[in-house]
Amino acid sequence: MECTEQSVLSKMDVPVYGFNPIGSVRILGRKLLTDDNSISYNADADWLIWEKNTNGVVRLCQMKGGRWSPVREVSRAPQTIVVDNDTETVHLLYDFAIDRAEIDGSLRRLASLLKPPQPAP
Repeated sequence: MECTEQSVLSKMDVPVYGFNPIGSVRILGRKLLTDDNSISYNADADWLIWEKNTNGVVRLCQMKGGRWSPVREVSRAPQTIVVDNDTETVHLLYDFAIDRAEIDGSLRRLASLLKPPQPAP
């Protein structure tokens, strides 16, 4: 069976059950840190996926062992996701977003947020 560009576009235009993905991150084997402790996560998942429908409802989904499944509705998706490969940590930041008008300053603030606390001298 030949897959044409038209059939690929048609499939992409149809949201799955009315939801479209808005973000995802691979968490397999990584520590998960978040600035919103009201949202819990399944640490056994391979991927976390956030989806949103046209009514603004956000849901958290997971992929584990090649199987995708919705987990639950959540109040919001993270604004910034940082994967630190040095420490094998994924940071889900709900209260911090990159300001496109001030990228340099935003990245400096992000770096200071992620910097581990220094012990007192």
